Amino acid sequence: MKNNLDIHECILIIDFKQNLELNRGPSESSKSYYNRPQRSYFTISLIYGGEIVYYDFISDVLVHDSLFVIDCMNILFQSDQWKQHNFDKIHFWMDNGPHHFRTIELMGYFTSLKSNFIQLTINFFAPYHGKCVCDSHFSLVSRIINSSTKYSNGEILTTDDIIRILNRGFSESNQNKKDRNSRKKNQDQLESIITTIIWKYF
Repeated sequence: MKNNLDIHECILIIDFKQNLELNRGPSESSKSYYNRPQRSYFTISLIYGGEIVYYDFISDVLVHDSLFVIDCMNILFQSDQWKQHNFDKIHFWMDNGPHHFRTIELMGYFTSLKSNFIQLTINFFAPYHGKCVCDSHFSLVSRIINSSTKYSNGEILTTDDIIRILNRGFSESNQNKKDRNSRKKNQDQLESIITTIIWKYF
């Protein structure tokens, strides 16, 4: 489906990552090891015209409910990054999370959005559906975090530390892709350069 989207049509895949932990670094005391505040990590993956953009939300709100999801989607829909596309057809995809996705509250929210679009569909992945783009993105997030905390300048003590480390990691990942692409002769084998935008959610 993602290869047959109209110019003003998109797919939004939404998901929560396992919570991130603070107080991580190359040298950890027993106190910091057992005292690790957590941060929620929620992602909206936008797919359109062969492109993927990840909108990541980091929060100290640890309740993963429909209100969290709705607030983050409102932040996206009110942003200039979203409005520039003028999408009029939107297809939501998500898993069957009973506390945050498959709820009366979220279905009511989707219903309220229908007047803004020519077409709006709501889709749920089947159980054990395998990996989606969110999962590959979450794997990259974990690799960046785990790699960074091995070095003295990679300590994670605050939400801002997470954002700084991830932005640097995403930039390095894209640069590595560009370097590999420059050595490839077959254009069909080029790796996609991914845009990731991180927002705090309070």
